[in-house]
Amino acid sequence: MMPLIFLCLAVAGCKSLQAVRLPADELHAEIRAGSLFERGDKIELTQSDGTEYVLTVYGVDDHALHGETKGGEDIDVAIDDIVAMNTRQFSVLGTVAAAPFIALGTVFLLLLSLSGIGPLP
Repeated sequence: MMPLIFLCLAVAGCKSLQAVRLPADELHAEIRAGSLFERGDKIELTQSDGTEYVLTVYGVDDHALHGETKGGEDIDVAIDDIVAMNTRQFSVLGTVAAAPFIALGTVFLLLLSLSGIGPLP
């Protein structure tokens, strides 16, 4: 039963998009410092002209954030043009909240499969 609990917790490990709510100057400084994401993280960002991107970050320098879009296109976004950003972050609360429901669902399916009740004709 213990492995089942660990499996449920692993499956329930929630990563969700979290909005980065900072004034533009602070947002730009945090992006340049690399403190909002790590290489390989998926982020969503919005530029001052309204253009939105979903990309995987592979680098950042003083002037631009470098990444790859879902379509595989390499893109460089000027940091000073970024007005909003969402980053994927692990949610402990989401994991703790989801784990009991996943465990109950797993137990229910296990009991259902052991009961011999098959699909209805």
